[in-house]
Amino acid sequence: KEFRARLDALPGKKIGLCWRSMMLGAKRAKYFSPIDCWGPILKTPGVSFINLQYGDCAAEIARAEEKFGVKIHQIEGLDLKDDIDGSAALTAALDLVLSAPTAAAAIAASVGTEVWFLTAGRTWPQLGTQEYPWYANTRVFSPEKFGDWNSLMPDVADELEVFASGAVRREL
Repeated sequence: KEFRARLDALPGKKIGLCWRSMMLGAKRAKYFSPIDCWGPILKTPGVSFINLQYGDCAAEIARAEEKFGVKIHQIEGLDLKDDIDGSAALTAALDLVLSAPTAAAAIAASVGTEVWFLTAGRTWPQLGTQEYPWYANTRVFSPEKFGDWNSLMPDVADELEVFASGAVRREL
C-alpha cells in the first residue's frame, strides 16, 4: 500500500525499468542493452518511469535523464538489491515492468505484474515460446539480429505507447 500511494502521486502509467545485470563481464555484457539505447522508450508520453535497476546506476540514470529529457523516479530508502520484500511490493504496485532478464524482472513476474523482457536474442527459459511460460503475464522482445538494440527499442516504444494509451494491444 505504501508504494502504491507514492506512485499514485505520479502521472500516467507507472513503468518499472531494469536494463542490465549487476554482473557485467566481457562475456555477459552483450546480453544487456545500455541505457543509452532506451531513448525511444524513455520518450514515451503518458508514463512515469520507476527505477528497478539495482546496484550502482546513478551515473547511468543521470545520463539518461539529461540525454532524453525524462525523469526516472527512484524510491528513496528502498535497497533494490537486498530488500527482496520491498522490491516485490514495489513491482506489485507498478502497471508494467520493462527489463532485461534479471532478478528484478523475475521478482515482478512472480508477483503477477506484467513484464516485458528485452532480450538480446531468444533464450532457453522461453522453452521455444514467445514468453516465459512459468510466469502468467509476460512478453519477450528480441531483435531479429542478436543484440541489435537500436532496431528493437523503437518497436518496444510503439507497444508501450499503445499500452500507455489503454488501447488494445496489437499483434506483432
